[in-house]
Amino acid sequence: MPEERKEDADAGEEEGEEEIPSYIMPLFFTSKTQEIFGCKGDEDVTEENPHKLIPKEAVIRDFKDRAAVSDFHPAKKIVLDYQTDELLVVYDPLFKYGQNFYLVLTEEAKDRILNVKFRISRKRREFGAPVTFSDRNVSDAKDGFVECPSYEDESYGLIKKELDKGIQAVPVLTDIGNQTEWRKPCNAVTQYVARTLEQKSKEEVKRTTVDILSFIEKVTPRFELALQQNEILDEYQSFTDLQYSKEKTITDIQWHPAIKGIIAVSCGEGLSFDDRVDNFSRILMTSSLVLIWSFSDPIHPLALLEAPDDIFSFKFNPSDPNIIAGGCINGQLVLWDITNHSDRLRSHRQSHGQSKKNSMNSLPGFEDESSFDRSPILRYCAVSSIEHSHKTVVTDITWIPDHMEIGRMGVVVENKSQQCNQLMSCAADGTVLVWDTRPNKSAAPAQAAGHNPVGILPTFKHLDLTWKPVLRVTVAHLAGAGAGEFGPIVFSISERQGARTAGGLASFVPWK
Repeated sequence: MPEERKEDADAGEEEGEEEIPSYIMPLFFTSKTQEIFGCKGDEDVTEENPHKLIPKEAVIRDFKDRAAVSDFHPAKKIVLDYQTDELLVVYDPLFKYGQNFYLVLTEEAKDRILNVKFRISRKRREFGAPVTFSDRNVSDAKDGFVECPSYEDESYGLIKKELDKGIQAVPVLTDIGNQTEWRKPCNAVTQYVARTLEQKSKEEVKRTTVDILSFIEKVTPRFELALQQNEILDEYQSFTDLQYSKEKTITDIQWHPAIKGIIAVSCGEGLSFDDRVDNFSRILMTSSLVLIWSFSDPIHPLALLEAPDDIFSFKFNPSDPNIIAGGCINGQLVLWDITNHSDRLRSHRQSHGQSKKNSMNSLPGFEDESSFDRSPILRYCAVSSIEHSHKTVVTDITWIPDHMEIGRMGVVVENKSQQCNQLMSCAADGTVLVWDTRPNKSAAPAQAAGHNPVGILPTFKHLDLTWKPVLRVTVAHLAGAGAGEFGPIVFSISERQGARTAGGLASFVPWK
């Protein structure tokens, strides 16, 4: 009995050893090669579907990239001499021929492997013969049963067929009755006594009517003239800037006092206090600018005045228009000096529209970027000390006339220099501050004009971050006005014609 089992084992080993056919060549593919050619074992190719067609060009490219390291290198000559453009590689998970893949060497063998044909035959005498089935033990015969375990078929696809169905519904009829209460209409009548005015009231009405008619007759010519001007003058000017003033609110507008057609506009974020706190990081990264426009170019601003925060009000210096003072929303005051760019403002009207009209650079596609007149951004020369500035937004700012000045004790004296050196500012914190742009006698000497690393004029360098008001006036409670605080919002300084002395100034401040 043991001898018979040994013979059976030897016979099985002889049957398991298969000779390598001449039309195939076993190859071992590493995981890198399987990934390159998309033939990963048990993923791209399986035991049920072991075939993989690889383009010949991809194998030749692998020869160039990896040279002798390529797993196809043993069959390099066969691949180069192969007739067609695709090579057949078969996955061998059981290492039947000694490697995990084998290459089909001929086109006939590739067709025979891909197009497998089965032939089933039986004896002629068995055609039509009755068949009887009986039970038997599985262990009585070899291959007595075939196990068919379930598996997931990746190529399985269920075809959805359209199905037409019809259905008809019959509405259910219901009879419902409702009774409403009928209300009889009724005629209603009311009577009132006409109001009569006393003789004094009638005279007052007549006098008021006469005054209204007299006012209408007085302003009618002016009203008609304004209507005529509206009909005749049908032009207006709009300025558009999509980079610096987009989605912002205009806070102040000022005409240039010396150059016609030049206007300055300050813009700020139109947000409430809570919204500004919520969007503080975005506002901090956004530039706060005053845009100087020319009516000859409503698209590109002539200059941009940079500020530390949004400007709420600003004014040109009447005696020197190159000096501009502005009030920030955080209560600080800012000074600019645009002396170096005054020629740009004066010559812009003459140069606009005449440069390079007939030049090749003006044609589309031939523009010279170096010739573009970009708007310069001018940094402020000085900013006031935040500890001595207003605590709220600066509502208005004005320059004191050039023939007078205010001392530290509030005494008005004559200004013999005839230059505007002082200005006043007001805010909702209930204070009016008087500022002086001239340096103090105890101030340190200014830095030399030649040393200017950032292009800022040293006109007000002695005031930067140290500028303090010479006079502070706090608005007191008005008698009889009740409780509450008052804050100035605007200045209005008027002078009598020919009055150039300190006594010829009349000023008032509206309160809120």
